[in-house]
This record gives sequence, structure tokens and C-alpha cells, in this order.
Amino acid sequence: MQLRLHEIALPMRHAFTIALGTTTVQRNLLLELEQDGITGYGEAAPGLAYGEFTVASMMQALESARPRQGITYGRYG
Repeated sequence: MQLRLHEIALPMRHAFTIALGTTTVQRNLLLELEQDGITGYGEAAPGLAYGEFTVASMMQALESARPRQGITYGRYG
């Protein structure tokens, strides 16, 4: 099984403002998991309201799970 993680920047058409701040670009994490020629995709979007969930912290959590799950390293995009 191979895991590939990609940080992507999605420019917003309009600024999004809430009490905690304004966002013009949403940085998300795209995940690819491949085994036996079959690929699945997942996506995670951190938000201003949940400061502990950043792209970096989510990548770190997934990286720490690799050895326990027998996941090999794939290419990063």
C-alpha cells in the first residue's frame, strides 16, 4: 500500500470572513492511497475555528501511522 500526500492551495473566488478572520486561499490536504492498482482519494480541510488541525499537523499524524499500517512511501506532489 502506498500513501501520497499533497498540500493544495485553492484560491477562493470571494474572501470568506468569520469572527476569527478572513480567508482568501484554502490550504487543503489531498491524500492518495494505492494498493494493487486501485487508488482511493481523500481530502481534509483545516479551518480557522480549529487551529490545532493544520495541513502540517494532519500530515504529521498520517506520517506517524505509516509504520503501524505497513504503508510505504509514495511520491509527494
